[in-house]
Amino acid sequence: VQTMQNIRSRLASLLEGAGVSDELLEMNPRFLLKHPNWAGNTAAKLREENPQISQEEVATALTDMLRMKRMKQQARILANKGCDTDAIEQKLKEYWVDDVEFAMKDVVC
Repeated sequence: VQTMQNIRSRLASLLEGAGVSDELLEMNPRFLLKHPNWAGNTAAKLREENPQISQEEVATALTDMLRMKRMKQQARILANKGCDTDAIEQKLKEYWVDDVEFAMKDVVC
């Protein structure tokens, strides 16, 4: 709990004014706990590559990257359960596009 609060405050200070630190934290909390410096390092790289980038653009880029990482994790879980490519795509679509809430570990292929 304390670690999550630390990460939340780091994200808030990193992206001050963008107001999306909670969204970032909810997107992939396990990854952020394992890699607490990832957001700061990635934001620094984005700003280095493009000094004109706004806080909102950095926040959007970080959110998109975390979403991709989470999708890869979910696809890996489904693949390890023996799901084929079509089933994986369908379940990811249901979760991300259709907003159907379920745990990937509970999916039966």
